[in-house]
Amino acid sequence: MTPEDKKFFKQQATKKAIEYCKTLGNRNEAYKTSRMHIKFSTHLTVSEIVEIAENDSKRVLNEAKAYWSELGDVPVNENDEIDEDFKDFPKGTDKFEIWHYVEEHFNVSIVEDLMYDK
Repeated sequence: MTPEDKKFFKQQATKKAIEYCKTLGNRNEAYKTSRMHIKFSTHLTVSEIVEIAENDSKRVLNEAKAYWSELGDVPVNENDEIDEDFKDFPKGTDKFEIWHYVEEHFNVSIVEDLMYDK
C-alpha cells in the first residue's frame, strides 16, 4: 500500500469516527477530546478513537452528576435562591442560574441526564 493509500484510508476512518462521536449525545467535551486524538494521532484505529470518545463522554457526565449531587446539599430559600455560597456562586444566586450553568458547562440536560437515575 502506498503512503497516499494509507493517508486516504486514515481520512476515511477519521470521518467515520467523527460521525460516530457525534451520535454519542450532546457532549462537546468528549467530541473535542476525540477530535484532538484523531488530529494528532496517526496510529489509532477507529475503534480506539470511538472508545476514547465514549470514555470522555462518560467522564463528563460523571463530573456533571457529582456537581449536581453537591448542589443538592445546598439549602434554597422560598425565592429559589441558594442560602450559602456554592463553588463560584455567592449566596443569593437563583438556583435556575446555576442549573443553566451546569447545562452549558457540562453540556447536559438537567432533566434527561441528572434528575432521574438511569
